[in-house]
Amino acid sequence: MTDGLLRVTKYSLSTHRRSLFVLTAVLVFPSLLIRFLIFLDKITSDQLSPLHHRQFPFFKVFFSGYHFAFLSLTGIAFLIFCFSMLPFKQKLMPRMPVSTAELVSGLNVSLLIILCIVSIISNGAFRLLLFDADGFQKYWPVAGPTLFFMTSIVVVQWIYWDIQRVGFARLLFWISFVLGMCYWLRSRYYPDGYDIFSVAPWVKVTWPEFFTMLTVFVAAWIGAIRSCAQVRCGTAVPSQMWERVWQGVGRLGHVTWGAGPAKSDSIASAFARLYWRDSCSAVLLFYVSMGAVLFAFSLVMDESPREVGALAIACLCYFCFLMALSLAGAHTKGYLAGAPLADRDMAAILVHSLLKLVVLFISAVLLLGLAGGSLITLLLHGAEATRTLWPWAILSAEHISWYHAYALLLLATWIMLSNLNSLVWSPYQKLRNFTIWAMFLFPFPTFLIYENFGPFSSGIVGDVLFLSLSALIWSVTIMAYIRAYGAELISARAVWLTALFCLVVPACYWNFWQTNGLSLRVFLSSLLILAATPFATIPLGVSRSRHC
Repeated sequence: MTDGLLRVTKYSLSTHRRSLFVLTAVLVFPSLLIRFLIFLDKITSDQLSPLHHRQFPFFKVFFSGYHFAFLSLTGIAFLIFCFSMLPFKQKLMPRMPVSTAELVSGLNVSLLIILCIVSIISNGAFRLLLFDADGFQKYWPVAGPTLFFMTSIVVVQWIYWDIQRVGFARLLFWISFVLGMCYWLRSRYYPDGYDIFSVAPWVKVTWPEFFTMLTVFVAAWIGAIRSCAQVRCGTAVPSQMWERVWQGVGRLGHVTWGAGPAKSDSIASAFARLYWRDSCSAVLLFYVSMGAVLFAFSLVMDESPREVGALAIACLCYFCFLMALSLAGAHTKGYLAGAPLADRDMAAILVHSLLKLVVLFISAVLLLGLAGGSLITLLLHGAEATRTLWPWAILSAEHISWYHAYALLLLATWIMLSNLNSLVWSPYQKLRNFTIWAMFLFPFPTFLIYENFGPFSSGIVGDVLFLSLSALIWSVTIMAYIRAYGAELISARAVWLTALFCLVVPACYWNFWQTNGLSLRVFLSSLLILAATPFATIPLGVSRSRHC
């Protein structure tokens, strides 16, 4: 037992040495960013600045927003790491001459070692850069969250092996269990009941809390061994109800919804229909279901519209990120290589499918989410409460018309999804990896800059930063269109329409931004230019992917 455990642990640690450095860099990045923002504020602001009084150490009270954002970043980073590592180990299982208990225990031990190393380094960076000894002990809890993440890692491995026998009851159980763990962690920071003003750091782990996590830890370890043993024996199969439902869904996807005789299609239209049915429809159904459920529950949450809005932006970023990875998988590479179409025709089909996907996704999520949230509010609080839901409150308070908000939401989703697709379709592996991590880290620096937005954007550094980013956006867009037009991947009409779009749309939203800063207004308007960039970058990415 000991020999096999040591071999699996040593092999797992040696193969994930690079991932250890990446995780460490990701979790040290927030403390460096906060310290850098403090430095910028000190050199650009006067004594009237809200941040001017913040001398080292930075935290003299418990800033729950920063801490919860760091916990979310840690959880998502290790979740991605676990679910990217476990399938690789599953493929190696037939060639590993060790028992199931040794295999699972070795993976758990290696993951726990990586977690401890990363936790020590990342929390040490917060201690050195942002705290003194007393402030770190009082306002930055370490022991409780680390023990919770250690338990969560073992639970994640149990879920991975057990979900191989997927079924509706098992799926519902695990969703409820994970939500219960998140609620339990959240309750540690609200000892007097949930109140936004009663949040306190989880600085002391009581014995009941310790034994609760220990019980779940041991049960998950044993459950992971038993579930992995069933996978290795080949007895982990989906339930009969699950297979029947998905067979029916598969047959439903191939039903021809239309009257009249069948028409002979061209190669382009046949490829467009095949790509939509094989790739886009399943992705649309899955993320519409998730988005509608999250949006419906956000309507009945007790948080303020500001907190819900920040959560919605983060969820939209991650949804677009995951949708881009789903649409640009290995099967898409097969489409790109094997379809008898010109690069220009194929790029037009892919862009049209993405446009259709974005419009259907946003419209369905808004309609289903509003309907579901209104129904839940009606059943729980009555008809009067449905009139005070936060979407209507935001629209009425900020004097935003519904078509402006809907168009801006469509543009934001299209910008993130289409630009991510154009980068993921690129044949350059390093660029794809950099894009994945940059998009994964995007919500955290955005949150930090938003928290300190007023004093940061008023100085000369903010003006230089916003104008530089605006110039970068315009330069990348112009260069992409020059290359795409030179390679005959887009027509002159597309270039003129893009030029018209870049002049009209930013002008329409120029007075929409509620800010007096000229550089910030230029930057926000320049972000809308990214909606036109994929019409050149997607054809370039498709062409290079097919011929590299």
